[in-house]
Amino acid sequence: MTKNPVAPTEADSAIVAASAFREHGFKTLPVVADRQNLRLGGAVRARHLIARMLDSLSPPDDAQS
Repeated sequence: MTKNPVAPTEADSAIVAASAFREHGFKTLPVVADRQNLRLGGAVRARHLIARMLDSLSPPDDAQS
């Protein structure tokens, strides 16, 4: 295993994960429970994160007609 993996914690925001994707070029990141024990909490894919972020945005005013 990697000694210091690139992995956001469950408490980190989506912005932290998005920054890690952009900086390192990964398509999937592990998510850890906390930085002390690095217990795996799950994983997040870049495309799923982007889809969730886009879903949370409201559509432009001219697209609602």
